[in-house]
Amino acid sequence: MKKRIAIILVSVLSLGLVACSGKQQAETNATKAAETTGSTAAEPVDTDKKRVITWMTVHSSWPVMDEIAANYMAEHPNVTIEFDRISDRSSYNQKVQILAANNSLPDLVDGVSQAVEQEITDTGVCVDIDELYKELGYTDRMLPIGLEWARLPNGKLYEMCWENNIEYFWYHKDMFKKAGIEVPPQTFDELIKDCQKLSDAGYAAVSVWPGWEVSRWLSFIPYRLTGNQFLMDLLAGKAKMSDETGIKTAEFLQAIGTKYYQPGWSTSDYTSALETFLSGNAAMYYIGAWQFNSFLDESGEIKEDYAYFRLPSIEGAINGENDMYINAGTGTMISKDKFDDTLKDFVAYVLNEYPDKAFWENNILPSANFDTAKGKFSSFWQAVMNDCNNQKDYAYTWDVRFDAASAEVLSKEEINLGMGSITPEEFAKRIDDALATKQ
Repeated sequence: MKKRIAIILVSVLSLGLVACSGKQQAETNATKAAETTGSTAAEPVDTDKKRVITWMTVHSSWPVMDEIAANYMAEHPNVTIEFDRISDRSSYNQKVQILAANNSLPDLVDGVSQAVEQEITDTGVCVDIDELYKELGYTDRMLPIGLEWARLPNGKLYEMCWENNIEYFWYHKDMFKKAGIEVPPQTFDELIKDCQKLSDAGYAAVSVWPGWEVSRWLSFIPYRLTGNQFLMDLLAGKAKMSDETGIKTAEFLQAIGTKYYQPGWSTSDYTSALETFLSGNAAMYYIGAWQFNSFLDESGEIKEDYAYFRLPSIEGAINGENDMYINAGTGTMISKDKFDDTLKDFVAYVLNEYPDKAFWENNILPSANFDTAKGKFSSFWQAVMNDCNNQKDYAYTWDVRFDAASAEVLSKEEINLGMGSITPEEFAKRIDDALATKQ
């Protein structure tokens, strides 16, 4: 079920580094963290005593964090960082619940679904991240999505968030031109009309894969019409999928799925859906910032054939063009029982190192401000950052907010809906029935 992987330091430390005591290294790191964050709270820690920090993660590969951990161990020879990797989400969530129930969480724990996290953190086993950021002087460095994405309905924040995954619709300009589409769609009605034009021109209009990607398409209209209210009411039993808003969005997904998704979409996966778009076998592809480099040249500008547009609107929309889907990826919780001075020092080190390394070395847009002067910061990335900084509201993602059992039903039934195997009304009833068991 799990495979424990210890990151092993492979470089040979210089004689000067070996000569330094663990205490001197800790003082240097604490001073650096304090200077960077503007905090005076960081204190030198004694790392002469051996300490193993265990990080349970859903990342099967996490190069940026692996490098940061290796660097920390190089500076702190008596500290070992071990990653316990469980990439299967269902197995991961289950294990976190079991460990939390036994009050035996490891030092660091990647985030789980919101429903599970609420149950765990209500018992008081995790560190309050708002308080931690405040103590380290880190709050002002976070972008809004980094502070709000993982916040629970009770207003508490228990996850350090790492990514800034704003999402756009990407398209092939030449396909749009050949189909007679002069400007990208501004409304969902225009989007459907453009899909038909693309289909008439011989193109698959949209490339998708089952899972959270299709769930996004299902949730677009409710977000524009109600913000996140319909979703929250749905989860609280105050609204039904069979209500007018739910039926409208089910009809939209079926209209798109049965006519305009690429052939074989229901058995596609992330990689094949991306390749379908990149190879020119579909005109549009919806994706977040982690994949933007696929559409950029070496200078970070958009390649000639690609362009993007934001989430379309609809008559009666209550939010604006710049309000869209953005997420902070999988965050990390901290076990309160394990939060000693050494773990605190390591966390401060990670928070300081991650933003610059994420963007400049790993092509990941971080959820905290970073040094944009370390390299060529393109006009495209500046436009993206402007969108992120100007965003007044963002959409909650259904796959994260649903409980695990209901999310499984959603994933299955939206495929049936998109293929035309069930009616919008049948889809709505199955979702309502699934949610009713949890309310």
